[in-house]
Order: sequence, then structure tokens, then C-alpha cells
Amino acid sequence: MLVEGTVSIDRSSDVANYIALAERALASGNCREAVDYAKRALEIEHKNVDAWLCRARAVRGLSSIIDPLAGEMIHCFSSAIDLTSEDQRPALRERCGAELNAAGEQCMAQTPNRIFDRRASYLQLINLFQWSYHWSPQRRPLNNIEHLAMHMVTFVSGAAKKETKQLLSETRAEIEKVTR
Repeated sequence: MLVEGTVSIDRSSDVANYIALAERALASGNCREAVDYAKRALEIEHKNVDAWLCRARAVRGLSSIIDPLAGEMIHCFSSAIDLTSEDQRPALRERCGAELNAAGEQCMAQTPNRIFDRRASYLQLINLFQWSYHWSPQRRPLNNIEHLAMHMVTFVSGAAKKETKQLLSETRAEIEKVTR
């Protein structure tokens, strides 16, 4: 028998199984394995919101003060938001914003004084908090940006100091708007 045309194989159960495996790996603290399972689900169905969210949470578990993995987390959450229906998008943006803020706070808490030895980590954390605020305009991410910038000003010089002071000024102005 010869089959003509396009043949498609339903792999939706594979996607669901990979997501379930990723969730179990996350629950047991095996974040690297969770990332791998979420990636497999996304290879099959690139537009699966649950797989993007699971991957973002797994990446958060791998983040550290040495490498906050900000870009990857933001990409995963952003993909999930973009794929969500218009009516559910505000709630998901709020959730993703809170997750990003928590991820940044988690990294800062690991070794609070070492963050300033790592300018790249500092910039990634600022980026996390800025996206957190963008998706969920709460005061807490702004306070975190202000905290990082205030401390960073004492550790940098030259153009970096000027940029950090500018960020601090802009953040304080935004805090003023939020508290009015």
C-alpha cells in the first residue's frame, strides 16, 4: 500500500509525558534533567506554553550568583506569554514577573557581597528585575534595582559609575511614580 500526501504522527502524548517528567524532576530538585525534558517537549511542540513555563522554572533552579541565566529565563517566560491567549496574558505576565523577581532575589541571597565582584552577574540581575517590573509593575523589583545600583556605585568607576548613577536616578523616579 502506498500512502500519498503528508503523514502526520500525533505526538501530543509524548509532549505531555515529557512535561510530566520535567515537573517530577523539578519536584525532586533535578533542574538540569527538568530542562532536558522540557526541551524535548518543545522540540516536538514548540508552541506549548506549559513546556516553556516548566523550562523557565527549571532554568531558575540552575541559576546562581555566578550565572543568573537571566537571558534564558526571560526568553522562556516571554515565549510563554507570547503564546498565551490575549485574555489570559495579563495574569501570566503577572506570574512571570513575580517569578523573575524571586529568581533575582534568590541569586542575590546566595552571597550578597560577591555580586559586586561580578559585573556581568550584576547586569543580568538588573535585567531580571527590569523585566519583572515590565511584566508586573510592583514596587519590589524597583526596590531590588535600587538596592543593587546603590551598592554597585561604590564598586565601579568611570563610565560604569555614571551609568549606574543614571540607573539609580531613573529607578528612584519610577519608585516615586509608583508610590503616588
